[in-house]
Amino acid sequence: MNKFGLDPAQAVALRDQLLQGLIVHLYSVAVGLRVSDKLTLDYPELLEFESQQVENELRVNAEGLSEQVRETLPHEVFEATHKINTVYALYWSRRLEKPEVVNPYRSHGFESAGNALLKIFERVPSDLTHDYELVDEWGKFLGIRDWYVWTKYE
Repeated sequence: MNKFGLDPAQAVALRDQLLQGLIVHLYSVAVGLRVSDKLTLDYPELLEFESQQVENELRVNAEGLSEQVRETLPHEVFEATHKINTVYALYWSRRLEKPEVVNPYRSHGFESAGNALLKIFERVPSDLTHDYELVDEWGKFLGIRDWYVWTKYE
């Protein structure tokens, strides 16, 4: 963080923002894919609408692979973020029958990690009682499971 000339308080704030963003990304993609699975299987007419949104997200996510972003983010955050983005691309490449959406991640060496996360996604039961398990399994694979704790909702 020092490479940006931040004072200690600013560095802590940036660290916390990056951590929170990564954990939200982890949870929202893992659980979001479950929701997409359920919705579009139960309501196939939604797939066309969802595909437009997904293609926009895929485009934006791939832009994050730039060298400028790589140099800006801490290595652990960059790697975990793009492994999550890769599983998202792999999932949608199959659903939309567009294998080319994985190419940016393949060319940056993220495909095997994305496939491993996809296998976890497919292995963990898909009912909502297993959402935390899915997120935790992804977190373990990514080496970030100890970066967050679950808090009981009250």
